[in-house]
Order: sequence, then structure tokens, then C-alpha cells
Amino acid sequence: MSEDILNGGESVVARRWEMLRLGVGLMDSVLTQGFMGISSHPMNSSQNFLGLLGLCEVGNHPDPEVRLALLGRMLAAIRFRDDSIFFHSRRVTIIAVGISQRLGWTTEEIHHLELAALLHDFGKVGLPDHILQKPGRLNADERELIRTAHDVSEILLQASRFSETTLQIFRDSPSMAGDCGGSLGRHLGARILAVADAYDSLTHDQAHRRALTREQALEHLQHVEGAKFDRNVVCALERWLKSEDAILLEQAADVEQDLREYQPIDPVAMEQANSLCHLFSHLILLESLYDGYYLFDADHRIVVWSRGAEGMFGKKRADVLGKPWSPEIANYSAKGLNGSVVSMAIDRLRPFMVSAQIKTGQGDLEVDVQAIPFWDQESRFRGACEIIHRKNASRRGTERYQELQMAATRDPLTGLANRKALESHLVKVFEEAQAPGAVPFSAIFLDIDHFKSINDGYSHQIGDQVLVDVAHLVEDELYSGELVSRYGGEEFVVICPETTLADAYQRAERLRRAIISSEPAGLKVTASFGVAQLEGSESADSVLQRADAAMFDAKRGGRNRTCQRTHQDDTQKTSSKVAKPDVSNEFELQDRFFSTVASNLIFHKLSGFVDSNRAKVWDVKADSFQMSVGESTLFCGWGSAPAKQPVHIFVQIGGVDRSRRTNRVEISIVIKPLGRKPELKAFHDRASRIRDEIRAYCVADSPVAT
Repeated sequence: MSEDILNGGESVVARRWEMLRLGVGLMDSVLTQGFMGISSHPMNSSQNFLGLLGLCEVGNHPDPEVRLALLGRMLAAIRFRDDSIFFHSRRVTIIAVGISQRLGWTTEEIHHLELAALLHDFGKVGLPDHILQKPGRLNADERELIRTAHDVSEILLQASRFSETTLQIFRDSPSMAGDCGGSLGRHLGARILAVADAYDSLTHDQAHRRALTREQALEHLQHVEGAKFDRNVVCALERWLKSEDAILLEQAADVEQDLREYQPIDPVAMEQANSLCHLFSHLILLESLYDGYYLFDADHRIVVWSRGAEGMFGKKRADVLGKPWSPEIANYSAKGLNGSVVSMAIDRLRPFMVSAQIKTGQGDLEVDVQAIPFWDQESRFRGACEIIHRKNASRRGTERYQELQMAATRDPLTGLANRKALESHLVKVFEEAQAPGAVPFSAIFLDIDHFKSINDGYSHQIGDQVLVDVAHLVEDELYSGELVSRYGGEEFVVICPETTLADAYQRAERLRRAIISSEPAGLKVTASFGVAQLEGSESADSVLQRADAAMFDAKRGGRNRTCQRTHQDDTQKTSSKVAKPDVSNEFELQDRFFSTVASNLIFHKLSGFVDSNRAKVWDVKADSFQMSVGESTLFCGWGSAPAKQPVHIFVQIGGVDRSRRTNRVEISIVIKPLGRKPELKAFHDRASRIRDEIRAYCVADSPVAT
């Protein structure tokens, strides 16, 4: 079911409610045929699968009124389950649309969001009252059942032919289990839906608490739950609530009362809703007991592909739906099997099962594959289902896995994405930028100036608050499609998809000014910024390295400024560095400079470099020490990431220059590669960046004349 269910530019919400109020007919004869398969015994697997195929046929119907009627029956099923869920979904849709309009969404994008919002609680159709109305905290098993019901409702929407965008928003949207999971990696529509859902729940009475006021709810979203929700979306909600359009929420109460009094659910809708509940029960069992399943129709085209099947076979839903089924799609093998499990089941006119192996990137998985063919009442073959169960593996523990996954991708102090999550997101953005005609992405590095002085002069607690305030400020100032990550220490990275260097520079300047005016933790704080854009065929790591180098340019230039670097800048600077006489041989970089820091504080200053780079220090003397930074790869070579480019650093602290009004300390450093020798350019890029970083920590004044 795609956006063509809309008529004359009207929104799904407005059109659907108008149909309910006027009592317009809903193509009951066609719908009833689609629901026929799920009107038998709730545990009859073949008939339930036939019902799922029936939904596919209705979803593919050429008449948009029929597809709109199917949406109406789904909404009727929600209302049949509980009026309060039905009206909550309506209010959430109104709020979500208002937020998306404030974020500049197109009409088509809003239509997809409307559909997902209307049905975001569809999974509650298959849940019992003692969970839906529980006046206390849900336990782990109850939360797991809710997640399973959410997955089942996604299968029903998939079978009903909702668009891929709507399905993705629905998949990423929060369930009643409370796993909104933050904004990282989720569709922006799902982040909007999470905020709209939470706001409406907070402002209405629940079984376990009283309703909050509008102001209290916003405060809760912005601060108490700040790490869970997209702060930019919360700000858009606040702007919408202050606009005249927010009167739609007040009018919603009148519409709800009207529907309760004058629009009862008709008997046909009640019967079909009951059939859907039977199908829910069957699919919840299927999701709970097995690891994956898929269906194909009489033409052998795949019509349902579960989330578990995506994980088992490594193929996304969008890549297989509507495609002809073949043994290559389900890449399993079994000894003595002639043909496929499905073909064996069809030939034998009954279910068939074998033990098989599925090839994955981590090796072969031992599984049981069960095929169930089904025929209609006229003995016509209608399709088949294959169910996969992984041997020697429990289906329990999903919640704990999700908690660990969340912890593994989040910075515990600021709630931002950590470096691991940054690397994963960067791969995705880089791949998107490779598409023909795509706009390249840009990276912004920012480093809080003199942060060590804040920790030393005030306290580490104040320093932590500065980091948290800056993190929240950056989130608030940027667009929702951009990722903000804490890179380490006082460094942050912003990835800006489809953003040119000029636009990223302006964005960095806006952030720099915002930090100055906001006074994080009540202090005068500034930051230095570096900006770079993907160019040509370079790697994503190169963009980060260049943005990092540009940030150090800003540090050397006096701090509290934004610098940018292009690939040409890097080439010119690298060439000039290689030609300098301070390189005694090609795999050794030497540097001498003056520092304005007192000699007895040099070690203290460099401790920041040691901490941020996880350096190993040894042979510490009064005027020198040695350290290594980075680790070699498995075969003692150099990798593409800085952490896999190990170097040895010797630091010598010399005498004091008293020729000027301010005393200066002479410092010498020698940097050499560790492990097998890398490419010369890679070494000098790495060594030059480390030299620049040491200079910054030591507050370098000028190089020593040679």
C-alpha cells in the first residue's frame, strides 16, 4: 500500500476520519475475501498463511479505495481492541505531522509518516489486558512479548503492501516496551514518532501515573529523557505547540467524543478485527518459537520476509519482496536433499523438514528448515512458507542483547554516539555519497579550548558538565539527519550528509558562536573547529583525518576559530614537510620548538596527549621520556585508521630561553614508525599530525632556528 491511497491531496488522517464520520462504505465484499483465510480456527497454520496471502492480494488491489478500506479495517481493529489506543494513535499522528512540517518535510514524506503514526500501536491488537493496563513496571518477559507483537504488526503491514519508507519508520518506531533507543541509526520519521508518542502519553493519564502539563512534558523530554530523544525534534515540537496549528489537538477531543457517541464499530469490521486477532496469535507464536520465516505466492514471488529472515540469510526486505523465489535466496544446503525443501513439500502435498546449514560470514549455522505448502478450498496451490529454527540456540535474552548493544554505541557521559557508532555511521554515509550525482558529505571536528584548565581550575565535575552542555548544544543546533559523536576527551565530531565544504564551514561557525554565547556550566568557553569534505575517490578516514588536521590549524592559529582543509591543501603541506631539512632520514621526523609553559609543567601538559591517545610511556627521566602511540595490525603492519598506525616518540626537554620577556623552554621530539615500515606518505601524515598535537598541548611558541 503506497502513497497513492491518497485522493486529491488530502491527508490520510483527514480523509479517514471524514469517512468514519459520514459512514462511507468500505468495499466490504473485497475485504471479506481478503480476510477469509483467517476466519477459521486460530491455530490452523495453513489457513492463517492463506489469510496473510489474502492481505497481500488486497494490498495489491488496483482500486485505491480498496486499499484505503484496508487501512480503515486496521484502524477499526485497533478501536475494537481499545478506544483509548485508537484515539491516542490519532493524536500522535496530528503531533507527528505538525513536527514534520516544522522540519520542512515534503508532502510525500509526511504521507508516509502519517501512515506509520496511525498504525504505530497496531501491535497492541495482539496483547492481553493484563499487559496493556498493567499499573506498574513491565518485566523482561512482558517487554519481550510487546516487541514480538510489534514485529508481527510489521509483518501484517508488509503483507498489506505498505511502502518501504512507511515500513522503515514503523520498524524504527518505539514500542510500548519503552525501547525508543535514542536517535542513532533510526529513520528521522521514527524519531519524530518517538517524540510525538511520548508527548501524548505524558500529557494523558496512564495506569501508573497522572497526566503532566504541557510544560512539564516538554521539560521531561528535553532533560529527564534527553539522551533518548532527538533534541532537534523536541525543539520542533515545542515550536509547533506554540503555533496556531496546535489547536488541532484541542479539537481532537471533540472528534473523539463524536466518534464514541455516533460512530460505533459495524459488525463486519468487528468480525474482521476478530480474525486479525487470530492471525496475531498465530504469528506471535511463530515469532517467539522460530528464528525466521518467509512466504511466497502461487507465482513463487516472495510476499513476506520476516526480520529474522533478514538476519539469517543476510538479505534485506526491500531486496527480496516481489522477487521470484530461488534456492539462491535461501542459501542453505543439506546432505541428500534433491532440490529444495519447498519443492519436496509441494511434491508430497504435506509439510516437509530437513536439517541444513546456512552459510554466513561467521561460518555455517546449523538449522532446521520446515516447509508448509497450502491450497485453497478448491484445491488450488496458493503458496508456501519456510520456517527456520536455529539449533542449540535460545530465543530468550533479546532485551539484554539490546541493552548491551545500546551501551556499546553510546558515550556514557553525554549520551552521544561513541567512536564505534561513529565508524559504523560513517560507512553508511560514505556508501550513500558514492551514488551517481550524490552530494558529498562533510565532517566537522571540534575541540574545547583550554579544557584541561577547566578541570584543573574548577573541578572534573564542572568539566564533565561543560562536556554535557556542549554536547546538548551541538545536538540542538544541528539538523536531525546529522550525527554528533564524542570522539574522545574534549573532542567531538559531526558528520553532515549531503553537505558541501562551504555549508559545513558555515555550520561550524554557527556552532562556534553558539558555544560562546551559551556559557556551558556557567563558564566562558570557546572551541576550535576543523572542517573537511569528501573529495574524489578518497576514503572516509581521509576526510576525518583532514578535518582533524584543520582543527589543529585552528588551535595553532590562536583557537576559537574555524579552519578548513581540502585534499590539495594536504598535498601541498605534506610535500613541504617532506622536503624540510628536519627529517634526518625518510622514516624519522624530528622537530624542535619553544614552549611558553614552565619546564616543570611540561610533563603535566603532555599528560593530556598521553590520555587522549592512550599512549604507553616508559624511561621517564628529569628531562626526557619515551612513549608509543597506536597498535600494529595482526601482521605487524600499518592499518588505515590512526589507532592502527603505531609510532615511537622520544621527547627531550632542553634549556630555558631567557632572551625574551617571557621565558621559553626548548623541546625536541623524534618520531619513528613501529612494526613493518609503512608507505612513506602515510608515515609522514601520521607523524606530522602527532607533532602538531604535541605542539598544541605544549603551547608551542615558535620553531627553533636551525
